[in-house]
Amino acid sequence: MGFRTILVHIAEDDAGRARVDAAARIAEANEGRLIGLATVAQPTPVLVEGSAAAAGIWAEQAAAYEARAQQAADAFVEAMRVRGVEAEARIAGGFEENAGGALALNARYADLSVIGGRDGAGSRALADALLDGALFDSGRPALALPAKGAGETIGARPLLAWDGGSQAARAAREALPFLKAASHVRVCVAKTYFGMARHGEEPGADVARWLAAHGCKVAVEVVEPESRSVAEALTEAARRDGCDMIVMGAFGHSRLRESIFGGVTTELVDAPPLPLLLAH
Repeated sequence: MGFRTILVHIAEDDAGRARVDAAARIAEANEGRLIGLATVAQPTPVLVEGSAAAAGIWAEQAAAYEARAQQAADAFVEAMRVRGVEAEARIAGGFEENAGGALALNARYADLSVIGGRDGAGSRALADALLDGALFDSGRPALALPAKGAGETIGARPLLAWDGGSQAARAAREALPFLKAASHVRVCVAKTYFGMARHGEEPGADVARWLAAHGCKVAVEVVEPESRSVAEALTEAARRDGCDMIVMGAFGHSRLRESIFGGVTTELVDAPPLPLLLAH
């Protein structure tokens, strides 16, 4: 079991190049191949009826966005040729809101999608579309990277954010190629008022046994957020322990609830502190 086919969202900017580098490193470690997806992602036009001049402007803009996507695809193919990584590039046309569907369609034939957080996309609309497609429509896990990319290692010392829920269970399963190869896995349980009954008498013990059965070296920590948010507590624990990835279930609450009240996923994907291995 490994990440043999990896989809990566490519773009000709620093965040896009950082995603490609991280995806290539994962492919090299798994003897895998890459699919680079460039999205045209033109902002949705707002045209006044009968405005030929406005239509002409939007047509010119569409051509510019298409050329930029082609440039990203060409640069990706050449970079991977030089690096010696098997790769192909694809271009998804359309507007920003179409990008998520295109990514989801291509991600279904990959083992992992590498995308950015909201701080690493050209626009909030594009970032939300890509996150939505990767997490809710692809049926595959996603690795959401900080805008600066990954560190020197990816998944060598991961933190598993464990809340006993089904999304966390799926994330742990999807992350097994990383977890089994890691030097150490830190299971972190945030002690909250809700959901602790799912953990049993010893929070984290059952998932630690499951991971140990897969050959993982595991340590469990229960943290009390106190005045911090759960996202802040997890981030502090990960940084304190020198972790290079956070594995977690995405959107344990409904998207509507998180959009109104906030949530762990929403807070972390706004500006990922570390690479986030997410599954829903």
